[in-house]
Amino acid sequence: VIDVIDVRIDVMIDMNVYVVAYPLPWAMMRMDVLEGSCTRM
Repeated sequence: VIDVIDVRIDVMIDMNVYVVAYPLPWAMMRMDVLEGSCTRM
């Protein structure tokens, strides 16, 4: 029973990390675009 709970917690942590890390490259790209447009002006 303890092993199953540990596995579930590990899966939940992995999913949270994946959900948080997935948008990062897109957000960084958006920031680069915003900074680029600001510096051009």
